[in-house]
Amino acid sequence: MADLLGDGRKVRDELAAAGRPLTRSTLHAGLKERGQRAGTRKLDALLRELRAEPVGAGR
Repeated sequence: MADLLGDGRKVRDELAAAGRPLTRSTLHAGLKERGQRAGTRKLDALLRELRAEPVGAGR
């Protein structure tokens, strides 16, 4: 999951800036746009991690 965390944070922060929610679907779409692939388990774990962090973490 560590390989997805950086791009996941970017997706989360961009969604927040646009006033859109961080959901499994929006996270998956954002990662896909960046050329990242994630299976169900990784995506769910990443979503939990990103929701636990404040927006802008890791910048």
